Amino acid sequence: MTKSYYSNIFDYDWEMFIQRQEQPPFLNSLWMQIEGPLSIQLIRGGFTKQLCLRYGDDNLWIRSTSDRAAMRKKIRRFLNTQSENVISKFFAKARMYSDDAANLIREIKKKPDSDILNHFDALIHRVNEILLYTTSVPYLFLDAIENVQPSAVKNYRSIQRKSEKLRARSFYREIKKHVLDRISTAVAKKFHTQKHLIESLTVSEMRQSILLNKLVVSPKLLAARETCAYWDFGDGKVVFSSDSRLMQKIKTKVFPSSVGSAHIKGTSAFSGIVTGVVRIVNLDSEMHKLQRGEILVASTTNPSLLPAMKRSGAIVTDEGGMACHAAIVARELKKPCVMGTKVATSLLRNGDLVEVDANNGIVKKLSTN
Repeated sequence: MTKSYYSNIFDYDWEMFIQRQEQPPFLNSLWMQIEGPLSIQLIRGGFTKQLCLRYGDDNLWIRSTSDRAAMRKKIRRFLNTQSENVISKFFAKARMYSDDAANLIREIKKKPDSDILNHFDALIHRVNEILLYTTSVPYLFLDAIENVQPSAVKNYRSIQRKSEKLRARSFYREIKKHVLDRISTAVAKKFHTQKHLIESLTVSEMRQSILLNKLVVSPKLLAARETCAYWDFGDGKVVFSSDSRLMQKIKTKVFPSSVGSAHIKGTSAFSGIVTGVVRIVNLDSEMHKLQRGEILVASTTNPSLLPAMKRSGAIVTDEGGMACHAAIVARELKKPCVMGTKVATSLLRNGDLVEVDANNGIVKKLSTN
């Protein structure tokens, strides 16, 4: 790939969005479709500029500030042109897909690998519909109406309440564990290739490999994608680069200036001031380590982390916004929460003593473990 091909990457106003673990290209390319063209088709708004940096299991999800602002505006315009009846039908359909998530998980447990491979497109389509209605669109609705007056959006309160209810019960973790992992395992067996390499394929590449009965990307190139940048600029094509200089330049451009500071800034989801010891919890398997009253620090939260959230003294997340799971649950639990720090999981370590000032959206490191 020539430098001129990807030089336009730096023409965009990228900002750090979220840092996630265990999100290889197979999963992220799925979300690029869901939160891109599929959302645009359904609600007239979605992301057209999406960029990821991958460092093994760590992934930096990066988005364009102006693209996100334009998306929010389009979604508000869409909501303002819909009747209350149309919006109600949408949420009724979302509830239907919530039920289908449980059905899909039950069904796929009974399927042999051959059925999974033969019905790859149907399974991916079904996953897309479930996640689009139950996870992505509720998030995009909440993101679009955040920081605007209720009077600026028709049916504001109803949309907010119903979207938050869906976001509080996200199905992605279960779909990932029981459906998407099962698909990638079946493909790995078919091609006698390690699962972590297969998951470096995009959804499109995986589909092509099954149809052609051969891997369309060599294991050597898949291994190179363990550390890479990849992006989709709205044309449905995911482009990869393992150029370390390009990756460092992107990271330098988007990483917040607060890195290295004793004060981490975010947004308050629920007020209060709490001092406690940091416990980083990004995976279900890490929950048991959090002791009552400790400060739960996570890239993002999900329903499976609820027991740890209840035991915590306060919650701090990289992800932010009205739409994030942590904000919704923190308000329900009346738990001090600072969200949208973007860097908390990078700057804090287990055992650090911090003051969470959720009145002002600041996390202050008092001592280092």
